[in-house]
Amino acid sequence: MRVFLFLLLMNIAVASDAQTVSVATGEHGSFSRMVFTFPSQPVWSLVRTSTGYSLVIEGTAPKYDLSEVYRRISNNRLKSIEWDPDMAALQMEIVCPCFAMPFELRNGVLVIDIKDGQAPEGSSFERTIRGERLPPIASQAQAPAASVERDVVNNLSDAIEAATRSVNAFPPLNAEGAASLNDAKNDLLWQLSKGAAQGIIDVVLPDTALKKPAGSRVSPDNIRIGHIKTVNPANVTQTEGDMTDAGKACLQDTALEIASWGNAENVVVEFAEKTTGLVGEFDRPDPEQLGQAVRYYISMGFGAEARLLMKGLETALDDRAIWEAMAHIVDLEPSPNNVFVAMEGCDSFVALWSALSNTTLPPTKTIAIPAVLRAFSALPLHLRRHLGPGLANSFLERNDTATARAIRDSILRAPGDHGTAVGLLAAEIEHASGDMEKAETLLEPIVGTTGPAGLVSTIASIQLHIETGREAPHGLTTTAEALLLEATGGPDETPLREGLALAYASQDRYEAAFGILAARDLDNALVWQMLANDGADSEILTFAIFGSPENTPTLASATERALALRLLALGFPDNAMYWLLDLHREGGVLSEADRSIIAQAELQRMDAHAAIDILDGISTEKATRLRAESLALLGDKGAVETFQSLGLTSNAAQVARHQGAWADLIDIDTNDVWADAAVLALGTNWTGSGPEQSSDKLVIPKGQLALTRDILNENTNARELLEMLIAE
Repeated sequence: MRVFLFLLLMNIAVASDAQTVSVATGEHGSFSRMVFTFPSQPVWSLVRTSTGYSLVIEGTAPKYDLSEVYRRISNNRLKSIEWDPDMAALQMEIVCPCFAMPFELRNGVLVIDIKDGQAPEGSSFERTIRGERLPPIASQAQAPAASVERDVVNNLSDAIEAATRSVNAFPPLNAEGAASLNDAKNDLLWQLSKGAAQGIIDVVLPDTALKKPAGSRVSPDNIRIGHIKTVNPANVTQTEGDMTDAGKACLQDTALEIASWGNAENVVVEFAEKTTGLVGEFDRPDPEQLGQAVRYYISMGFGAEARLLMKGLETALDDRAIWEAMAHIVDLEPSPNNVFVAMEGCDSFVALWSALSNTTLPPTKTIAIPAVLRAFSALPLHLRRHLGPGLANSFLERNDTATARAIRDSILRAPGDHGTAVGLLAAEIEHASGDMEKAETLLEPIVGTTGPAGLVSTIASIQLHIETGREAPHGLTTTAEALLLEATGGPDETPLREGLALAYASQDRYEAAFGILAARDLDNALVWQMLANDGADSEILTFAIFGSPENTPTLASATERALALRLLALGFPDNAMYWLLDLHREGGVLSEADRSIIAQAELQRMDAHAAIDILDGISTEKATRLRAESLALLGDKGAVETFQSLGLTSNAAQVARHQGAWADLIDIDTNDVWADAAVLALGTNWTGSGPEQSSDKLVIPKGQLALTRDILNENTNARELLEMLIAE
């Protein structure tokens, strides 16, 4: 529940470059699938190459994240995939008689399937970038005989390295010959490699081997087989995943086959059979019967009962540590011992129990995901329903929605009602995938139901409304209030109070929002953020105005700036500046954004000199504009020029009018009325460059009657201009 609330409150996604293309894969029997998720719809083309296919994207080359490609597929079809900077394309080498078939799943998602067999006749994806059609990959020529020895030696080295890591198969030989012969060679080479990895066989790979003539064979002297006194060959047979990265032996499936420990369909009969006869002669516990009962309790999900049984009937049990750890896990408790530690990379059932024993999953690259999913699918249905939501949430916390979906699907494949916890898991997955509408639809029937899922779903539903910019419904708020009465004093009280506070804030009920958090001294940063961004003006005036700088709380910088701007817009510059004190900033250093807002406040306070001082050293366009406003307030003639340099002609014209700079106004303002008014204001003193003021024109002195007529005309024009200006 805490993990889910954290995800909802923080709304995490994967902190990656917006232009990065993620590549996910999956094995599907007759084909391997690659899913490319682009930040936007690409213009793509898939063309054939001599070794496979090339994916070309028009425009700026994207950055591909190929780290997850081989997590769920082998290299049996796709031998390699890499970015070719010279070709500006993603190159895929295919090593099977296969063909690629791409299609767009939805906008921005491209799927490429590598399918067995030959491409459909006329497939456009079998042509090169020049339009030439290449033969099917299956019919391409095999490696020449001269390279057989090189391939054998290289494959032997690769196989020994693979056997050291205990993987099942190694790349097939590229030698000529019948399929059955190649199979025999592969099998023999694999067994020899296993022996070499286990120290039973000593293999020498000479440097001169690659220089032998074509057709030569590896010398028998290069391989020496013999028993080593300290190694018993019968005891070193390993299977895939037998060792952890630290060299610790992995637990085998036989110790963890929980599905065979009990049958949930015959509980009454099995309970009677498997929990009797625990004490034998002389009241001594029977280890075999006790072990059977403990395993049965664990398989039914009764971890506490299993632990109590082992504690009450003390006797030697070989797998006691394993059972104790499993008993805690089925009770959704952290394991107190480290029996499963660092085994999440093993290719056996223990990978699942190791993942379940971790309160926080290690990086998913270290987890054997296929083994985890295989083991989870083998669990009884009731344990899948019980353990699945928590396990899937752990992968969601690691931003691995694909594995979380696989866990959910493993539960949903079975018939019947899977319970509210599984329904909540489905909603969590959709939320993590960004489908808010579907997540809300899945949450609706769970909200307010009994049990933990009802509480978590109520909080999640509130958060979904907040994230999508909507007001939480009053019915949902009422449900949360009722749940809070039940949860008071328990571990669920805090997340419920925090969710309810957000619901109140979305309804502009900030007094209730702050009050419900203050009752338990809980962090109110998110409520402040909602107030700054979306709160009504009346709420800003009620809660964001403080009488002194010392009483003003310290919040996130972005929230404080937003509150200061809201107060400036409402005409409270002094109170706005309280939110931008240097004591609120790390190291006492104000950012350029802080200083720009302070300058706005100083201008509202009519202190232009202080505004200019605080902007010293800032060269942004916003700072330049604030300087121009400061100069205008001081009556400085440079304000007009500064506004003009920013392209703000209307501001420049306004300042020119205020300052009476009529000559500048004639050049700036395109409004004929103001231009005429400026000419009239300049009168006979104006020495502009217009034709009527040309110095070559012969000026004939006017008589008194003509001068009087001009004065009357000027008065008439002035009256008309004044009436026009007043009308504007």
